[in-house]
Amino acid sequence: MGIYGSVPLLLAHKPDRTVGIFWLNSSETLVEINTKAVMEVPSRTLPDISKQRVVPQADVR
Repeated sequence: MGIYGSVPLLLAHKPDRTVGIFWLNSSETLVEINTKAVMEVPSRTLPDISKQRVVPQADVR
């Protein structure tokens, strides 16, 4: 049993909103964050290369 501890706080921010998760738990906790870039296409029927953009994506477990 450790004598030190930490309380994970996750903040996610976008231009139109901010979300925060505060995890207060006395048991051992592991937080895994993975990031990657994905291509976003506005229209699935007629993809236009000029309107594609790369969007960052983060997965938290």
